[in-house]
Amino acid sequence: MSLNRTIAKYYLGTSIFSLGALGLWIPSGYSIGAVALLLGSLAIILLNGRPRLSFGQVMIIAAIAAYSLIWMADGIVRGNGVRDMDQASRFLFAVPVILAVSKVRPPLPLVWIGCGIGGFGALSIAAYQVYIEELPRASGFIGPEPFGNISSLLAGLSLLGAVWFYVQHGYRHYAVINFLGGGAALAALVLSGTRASWLAFIVMAGLIILSAWREMEDTRLPKFMCVVFLSLAALLSTLDSSIRDRVIETYADISGYSDNRVEPQSVGKRFELWKGSLILFLERPLLGWGNDAFGPEIQRLASINIVDENIGMPNHAHNEMIDALAKKGIVGFFFLVLVYFVPALFFLRLFLLAHGSDARILAASGFLLVTNFVFYGMAHAGLENNAGVMNYAFWLAVFAGCSHEGPRSVSRG
Repeated sequence: MSLNRTIAKYYLGTSIFSLGALGLWIPSGYSIGAVALLLGSLAIILLNGRPRLSFGQVMIIAAIAAYSLIWMADGIVRGNGVRDMDQASRFLFAVPVILAVSKVRPPLPLVWIGCGIGGFGALSIAAYQVYIEELPRASGFIGPEPFGNISSLLAGLSLLGAVWFYVQHGYRHYAVINFLGGGAALAALVLSGTRASWLAFIVMAGLIILSAWREMEDTRLPKFMCVVFLSLAALLSTLDSSIRDRVIETYADISGYSDNRVEPQSVGKRFELWKGSLILFLERPLLGWGNDAFGPEIQRLASINIVDENIGMPNHAHNEMIDALAKKGIVGFFFLVLVYFVPALFFLRLFLLAHGSDARILAASGFLLVTNFVFYGMAHAGLENNAGVMNYAFWLAVFAGCSHEGPRSVSRG
């Protein structure tokens, strides 16, 4: 007995559509598509068997499984047991998705259009919170920083989806939806005030432009890029006060901290946390201090005036790599780097060597996913919250499963 491939294909496609479309504007929306993907993937593997994976796909599975097991083991030994295992275990749930998506390729239009719809949803909840509820920053249902992180991701994926739709003869009209959805997600990002994700999107914009340059004919590219930049300029001009206020605040924080004129504020406290976390790493370089000891140890440093006394009781270092060094030492840092470096290398290689727009844009999307989380992680901990780890793990599974190093085709619908 095996599951009908057409049913399996469209089930996976609908689940991935939900992962993007419902992610930010309903409570725990990102979990709906992820759970549906997991359940469907298990059924496909059980009924249709396992696929033959490429070496790169196997390495991605090994990297995320190793990261998950190391983090879970640390939670058992030095943390709160099952509670600390929860987030890391979600990487293991993404492994069946890689297998299923590699076995049965989902329709790409559903993948891309879901990201565009998700962008509209993100802007709707962001605009309501900022302009109706008069909150200082949009947060959705997950907090301003994770909301900005996922909004940035949806903006980038939506715009890459617009490129994909534009180069397909039968789907070109859908490019408008994805382009507008990408702009909506970008507006939601601005309203979140998440500065690290602003930087991440600037870097991702270069990747999107490079993808458009490779896929479009020379006569179409100038027109497309003019539309992109004029539209983004118009969008940002309507939100300039949000950007200006955050930039001024950042400059004042850095200036005051460097001149030692005032008590450290948001950015200054991050600098103090980085300093304190690196000191903790030097004290226990191999395995670090663990999650539970991190806050008290930072306070110990504050009590002897090594870091600012008003730093409080932090639960992370506001930098993912430094946080890993302080809490899990060189061992944890190594496996965290693997979670980003192995997929980045896999997708970059495919982007440079793949034949055909489908494979290149899928590879660019995977690389964009990693880029978004790496730059966000420069000031936050992207894999230390449910929304971040679910989106990274399951989107990674989707793009790694759809991508292949051999000459295999991808279903368009």
